[in-house]
Amino acid sequence: MQLPATNDVAEEVASSEVSSSRAASESTTDSEVEGHTPAHRRIKDTPDSAVKYHSASTLRRCATKLPALLITLFLELIPALVYSNGYALLEPYIGEDKSNLFIALNSLVAAVAGNFALQNSSNMSRAISIGIITKDRWMGHAFKEFLLGCVLSVELGVLFFVITGFVISPILFHGEVDATLGGVLALVFIVSTTIGSFSGLITPPVLYFFLRLDPSACAGPGETCFQDVVGSVVMVYMAQGVFALGRG
Repeated sequence: MQLPATNDVAEEVASSEVSSSRAASESTTDSEVEGHTPAHRRIKDTPDSAVKYHSASTLRRCATKLPALLITLFLELIPALVYSNGYALLEPYIGEDKSNLFIALNSLVAAVAGNFALQNSSNMSRAISIGIITKDRWMGHAFKEFLLGCVLSVELGVLFFVITGFVISPILFHGEVDATLGGVLALVFIVSTTIGSFSGLITPPVLYFFLRLDPSACAGPGETCFQDVVGSVVMVYMAQGVFALGRG
């Protein structure tokens, strides 16, 4: 009569041992996985820029960020000079009022293009920090993001064309719809945001993998300044060329 009870106890002991063994196995597996992630290997093998930065003093952090800020300060003088002359270049083709509008919309185009750069730079920096991309396999990830940036640039460019040519122009210019102005602005918008997307993608891996610099501290000149400098030239001189072709 006691055999069933004995069997029950034996089964409970065996079940407990199996559960303990399974828990230990899962714990070991989790530990092994955590200890062999690419991020852990990178921190172990080479000093991680984020770890070094957060353990640095205030003066050391200033020294890390100051060079990029100085480079940005001086390089941003280039688009300022380009835009200061932009009105004179465009006025013979589209008139005084539309030239003023064109230059004024620069801040909008630069802001959106800068957002493209910032989103992609943050995405690439995150992928680097958690080990999703490495020095040998980052270009595929960047290419996918670049294609996404191109699609978004075209979509927003079409919207910008409608807003500037069919909404803003009639409001400011006595009901006149100007598809040419909207089209040139849309073209400039697409090119500028595509440049911003590219610069944001390329800057973090180049800084981290090839120059051994911290992307979070040094990405400014690459992702925003480069985009602003090239974007300003595109916006003014490419627009001038398109308007000149239209007149000819």
